[in-house]
Amino acid sequence: MTYAQIAVTLALAIPVAGFLTELLLRKLHMRGYQDIAGDVAAIAKVLHGETDRDSGDLLLRGKMSSSPVLVRFSRSDQRPGLNIQVPAAGNLSLYCVPRGHDSAGRVRLHSPDPTFEARFRLSSNHPDVAEMLFCTPATLADIQELCRSSRTFLALEQQRLELIELLIPEEKLSQRVLDCIRGMTRIAAASRQMPGAETERATPLPRRWNWLRIAYIGVPVLLLSSILLSARLQRPVEVPQPSLVPSGMADEEARQIPEVQHWRLAQSGDFDADAVAWLRQQGQEAKGSIPGMFAGNDREDSTYVLKPIPDSPEGPSRLVVFLKGQVRFDANMPIAIAARVPKDRISAIEWRGRGPAGQPDGDGILIIQRYQDPASAMVFFASGVQLLTARPKDFHSLSLR
Repeated sequence: MTYAQIAVTLALAIPVAGFLTELLLRKLHMRGYQDIAGDVAAIAKVLHGETDRDSGDLLLRGKMSSSPVLVRFSRSDQRPGLNIQVPAAGNLSLYCVPRGHDSAGRVRLHSPDPTFEARFRLSSNHPDVAEMLFCTPATLADIQELCRSSRTFLALEQQRLELIELLIPEEKLSQRVLDCIRGMTRIAAASRQMPGAETERATPLPRRWNWLRIAYIGVPVLLLSSILLSARLQRPVEVPQPSLVPSGMADEEARQIPEVQHWRLAQSGDFDADAVAWLRQQGQEAKGSIPGMFAGNDREDSTYVLKPIPDSPEGPSRLVVFLKGQVRFDANMPIAIAARVPKDRISAIEWRGRGPAGQPDGDGILIIQRYQDPASAMVFFASGVQLLTARPKDFHSLSLR
């Protein structure tokens, strides 16, 4: 196999292997918590969080309303089943524990709700500020919503609000956890508004990179990039070939002739031998470039007879006529010979049928298509803005001197 084939194979295989590996690791990551994996995924999606493991516990780190959130699930006998933490104000404490449990606060607080008072004890080490916080109707409603079970504990201390449930809730786990987090972030925000509360900007949780995913996506990209780079380096540089101008043709005129690189100027041997001999008797040589004052403006123009490349006995000749530096005629036709007809000789030509409708402005161009056919000749000449054509009765009677 070539390098490119190997690289493409690896580029396709690595992502598949990486995805399967990540799927396996994710299942291993959730071992012991497979029954709540769906709820954990739902919580992580809302918190834009990620999971981790710590001594058998399952951790979920994320954020709610720009506030960092840490959720711990545990099935250890030494730790509570659910623990949620969010940052709160310092210099403030508040504890809410079920009746029958010792409270950490020195001063007991009284709830305005007798039913809640009968089930939970409130206390604080900063009673004045804590009562202001607790007596706020919205905060009291959030605390009552959080502390619904005799297995739920709530503590605000050391710049942290923490909720503990002794067992992982069995019903509607994701909804219960998200409701708790929303209520806790509201209480934490209210704590920072209390007089004398010390507030610190919450430190965002560090971003953890999924290096496995980066690797199994990045490596194929690098492999495919190397294939493209290698192909580019190995590809021969195509040097544009300059346009081939036939020898004997002016560059500015050659640029006006379509596909001129596939044509060459006709040579003496390309014309009919008898026609060449006749032309020599007229004092001219057979060639592919015929200069003359065709437009009659004291400017010399050119007429070209071209032959195709590669040479072909059956290949047509091509006649290109320039007037005032511009192409005025370009066509393929049989040409036995081509020559210039002086302007003062055109009027002496005897024409077939009616003669030309205009008077020549300059020299004419004689084209003999078949030397054995005296009537196969034609003469081109300019008259005003037109290029006229007429046929002589017999080209043998023409004088080209």
